[in-house]
Amino acid sequence: MNASVSLSDELMAQLQGAPLQHMASQLGATPAQTEEAVGAALPLLLGALGRNAA
Repeated sequence: MNASVSLSDELMAQLQGAPLQHMASQLGATPAQTEEAVGAALPLLLGALGRNAA
């Protein structure tokens, strides 16, 4: 992984395409809405995981 790419960015890249489409259909949302929500939630979740792991 490139040092300039954050873990959050790397995870978002992995979710593009079919995984994001599947999440959107499960949630009844558009892929754009789902991407926006995941993009907002992912840094918060990673931060919480980091605090709990310490």
